[in-house]
Amino acid sequence: LCIRPEDIRLGPAERGALTGRVSHVAFMGALSDYIIAAPGGLTLRVQVPGPALAQAGESVTIALPATAPVIRQSAP
Repeated sequence: LCIRPEDIRLGPAERGALTGRVSHVAFMGALSDYIIAAPGGLTLRVQVPGPALAQAGESVTIALPATAPVIRQSAP
């Protein structure tokens, strides 16, 4: 399953939502690049426009897109 980093949205941690912890953030000029430690040992790269809204160590809500995932099948 592949999801483009710019299709994932971040927000303040909310009770009952899918949350993760920011392990790294870098402001890249036009966007901020995050590495998020998500539940189940999953690591996500998230890219959002503008300056960083969360810092390393903060908990954030992860909003996955409903229509953007791409499912790849491995070659036989």
